[in-house]
Amino acid sequence: MNLNIRKKLMALLLFPLIFLLLLIFIQLRTLYKDYVQASNISKLVYVINDISNLVHETQVERGMSSGFLGSGGILYKEELKLQRTKSDKAHMISKNRILDVKLEKYNLSLKEESNEVLKEFDELNNIRSKVDTLIVSAPEIVGFYNEINDKTLRLI
Repeated sequence: MNLNIRKKLMALLLFPLIFLLLLIFIQLRTLYKDYVQASNISKLVYVINDISNLVHETQVERGMSSGFLGSGGILYKEELKLQRTKSDKAHMISKNRILDVKLEKYNLSLKEESNEVLKEFDELNNIRSKVDTLIVSAPEIVGFYNEINDKTLRLI
C-alpha cells in the first residue's frame, strides 16, 4: 500500500509540475520576444540619431554654401571645406548604419525610401562642384539641401 500512496502522490504533483513548467516556458518565450523587440527598437534609435546628425550637418553646409555663393566665393571658403568633411562623415555613418540594420525586416517601404535618400546624397558632390565654381544660385542650393533634408527627415 505504501507504493500505491507514492504513486498517488506523484500523480498529484506531476500535473501541477507540468502546468508550472508550461507557464515558465510561456513566460520565458514572452520575455525573449520582448528582448528581441527592444533590441530592434534600439537599433532603430541609433539609425534615427545618425539621420538627425546627418540632417544637422547638411543644414550647416547649406547655410555656408549659401553664404559662399552670396559673397561671390569670398566668405566661408575654408569653413565650407571642413563642413563638407563633417557632412560626408555623417553621411557615411548613416549609410553604414542603415545598411547594417537591414531596414527591410521592419518595413519594406522604409528600406526603399532609405535607398532613395542615399542615392540623393550621391548627387551631393556634383552640387558641391557647382557651388565651388559659382555656377549655381544660392536659392537653387538652398532648395536642393531643403529637398534632401526633407526626404531624409521623412525616414524618421
